[in-house]
Amino acid sequence: MHKKTFAPANWKIEPAWQNRPITELFNSFDAAADPGGETISVGRQSHVHKVVTDHGTFFVKQYFQATGISAWFGYSRCEVEIRNIQRFEALGIRCGNLVAHGIERKNGRTQRGILITEYVDNSHDLRWVAENAIAFKDIKWRHKIIDKVALITRQLHQTNFCHNDFQWRNILVIEDAEPTIALIDCPFGRRFYWPFFNYRKIKDLASLDEQARLHLSRTERLRFFKKYRNISRLNASDKKLILTMLTRYLHLPQQPAE
Repeated sequence: MHKKTFAPANWKIEPAWQNRPITELFNSFDAAADPGGETISVGRQSHVHKVVTDHGTFFVKQYFQATGISAWFGYSRCEVEIRNIQRFEALGIRCGNLVAHGIERKNGRTQRGILITEYVDNSHDLRWVAENAIAFKDIKWRHKIIDKVALITRQLHQTNFCHNDFQWRNILVIEDAEPTIALIDCPFGRRFYWPFFNYRKIKDLASLDEQARLHLSRTERLRFFKKYRNISRLNASDKKLILTMLTRYLHLPQQPAE
């Protein structure tokens, strides 16, 4: 009977973090697999731990056995998220800095994956900011956030990249006088081409609007769309796109703050 064997897990510490004290704590795949710290989320396929050290705060995300065809071919979710963080960095889009990562395989199948990112200081996710931050009530500050999220969305879509889970909880706001936007948690994002790209692009926009309709006025939601499209007036194609986007989430209540 053939015995299933584990291949040694690869482990890479990003060049910017090599020889820094924090890497002594996460010096191998096995060490990162038992990080301690605070459990932030527990899912069916991944867990996230927050680890506070003398050298900073870090998130350790552990992916468990991959399912489906991606477990054998292509990229696992962990590998996709690592690649997407690197993509954001290359595009100049802020995200949690990638510290270290590794993949463990069993007979060629992805078994476990770990990625470690640096905590983004002075930040909360956009949903929390909308519901709790006093600054969000300031229309000028709020419009800066709307504009910056629109520009990032346009930047991604111009490269045919779609996030595929573009919820407000996956968008961080660094709460300064000039707010900065960062993206997190993107294990499903990828580049798409015709005929799939248009559908995925609209899905991204609809996902963003799902929370926007609860916290923004119709005028502000339209502001987002115009900034995203880099236009001053809607044409027939724009109106059709908006109609498609809106009908995808009709079940959600609309409570805009005019």
